[in-house]
Amino acid sequence: MKNLFTALLSLSFLIFLQNSAPAMGGQKCREPEGCGNSPNVLSGDATSFTRTYKHFKTTSHNKVTRSDHSARGSGLVITEAEFRDHIDVDKERFVSIIARGNIIPMDVGAFDQFGDERQEWEMPDFNDFELFSGDPTIQHVTPESTGFAHAFPEATHCFFFPYQNQNVYQFAEMTSDDLFILGTVEVDEDDYGYIFDTYLTATPVPLELGLEFEGTVIVEYTDDPEIDSMISIQDYIVSGYGTLNTYDEGPVDAIKLNYSELSLEFKNGEVIDSVTVRNIVWYSSKGHYVRGRLDEDVPATGQTTFNEMVYQRLDTGVSTREVEDYTGLLNYFPNPISAGEVLNITIEDDMEFGLIQLFDMHGRVVQQVDLSGMGPLRSFQVQLSESLVAGIYTYTVQNMQGKLIGQGKLQIQ
Repeated sequence: MKNLFTALLSLSFLIFLQNSAPAMGGQKCREPEGCGNSPNVLSGDATSFTRTYKHFKTTSHNKVTRSDHSARGSGLVITEAEFRDHIDVDKERFVSIIARGNIIPMDVGAFDQFGDERQEWEMPDFNDFELFSGDPTIQHVTPESTGFAHAFPEATHCFFFPYQNQNVYQFAEMTSDDLFILGTVEVDEDDYGYIFDTYLTATPVPLELGLEFEGTVIVEYTDDPEIDSMISIQDYIVSGYGTLNTYDEGPVDAIKLNYSELSLEFKNGEVIDSVTVRNIVWYSSKGHYVRGRLDEDVPATGQTTFNEMVYQRLDTGVSTREVEDYTGLLNYFPNPISAGEVLNITIEDDMEFGLIQLFDMHGRVVQQVDLSGMGPLRSFQVQLSESLVAGIYTYTVQNMQGKLIGQGKLQIQ
């Protein structure tokens, strides 16, 4: 099926993942150098891509109905503003995945669309299972910083992660009704870039009791011998609210949704393939996201078993180290900044600095500058390495005694 590529990616890292997301087209760079000098250098103008076939949406993806009962219950709502905050460019997200094929028991509670009773859910401890991938990090970057924004001009957000020997960018549009996934760009180890269109709703927005969301996308293909058209129908229903007890960060207020998707492929007017996927999803107002995939023959209420589970949580801090000794204001600019440019750092008081370190998303030191022996300073400049790739980095500033006096995040565009 067309959805194989995206299914593999969503098994690993894609944000707000849906395994059945249809990958609706492949485009490949004509020349490797057109995608950057290496897979880790993705900036400036991207190569024009050649589509193997063309397609377009013919129906809206945001049919939304909200029940009059939505005010009942606790009043817990995850607003559009909160969603925007969760996916802002200064955020990072950790992902853990219990891969397909496991038996993951969980009591998912009742189907309570209007919140008659507050529920409580015990999230499985992911440490008890063999994880497909342990805490990879998704960086939230601007579409313009990737060099591929032209491929998805509607995109308002982009999520970046390295996957094996590839760099992967997922593009999304935040509307007043949903977070809509437009597609994905993959750059492989040979420097070839590929575009895959997705077209599906990652989540309705806002989330509240009584919400039902139906999304339909129709895609028509030309010059493709295998398929003429494809229909994807998504249904989200809020089915409860309450406390989700996460295994690593404790209890959080959450909203539960029952989510299903039907994908149909057509050739010469006949259905040639169909896939139905059922999931239960939890969102918290603090940015936690849990999705469990159900087999066809298991219940969607009470005690059940998932065959796969994805857990995402926001990185709530740059470092677990406490900033010591200095409480004054430390500023750095510009931010965002390009690789090779000069970063200016200022501080309220004269101070003898020690070491400045820049870390990538994996916590690896990618650049450091030793300022010891330069005497008291109130401002200084750091020439960033030209080899830094686009993404979110963290920096730390130490004094002469090696104590942390400042830290923050820096976006390389």
